[in-house]
Amino acid sequence: MEPYTGRDRYETAAKIAEGLFTDGENKLVGAGVGLASGTNFPDALAGTSMLMLYAQPLLLTNPTSLSSHTKVFLQNHAGDVTDPEGNPDAFLDVLGGTGAVSSSTANAAMIAFS
Repeated sequence: MEPYTGRDRYETAAKIAEGLFTDGENKLVGAGVGLASGTNFPDALAGTSMLMLYAQPLLLTNPTSLSSHTKVFLQNHAGDVTDPEGNPDAFLDVLGGTGAVSSSTANAAMIAFS
């Protein structure tokens, strides 16, 4: 197994997501991604079991601004998941509410993933 290391926790989370949650065509294997604060662990810890149930990776971000590594991952995988009619149908599960990840950060993530 190859190590997944980045310069910080945000890059490391994106590398883990890329390495373990994409298929041979570099598409997401689950129905979306989870997003949590990279500065406080309880929401990420609690949300991981739900994310694993749906094969969704956990990405981390600064609470008040979208991490650049997270943004790139979301942009690279926008449109990977589609519904039976071919419409984009990916989920972005923001963990911890606006106290953990600000509304503007969550909106920036949703725009990047759209």
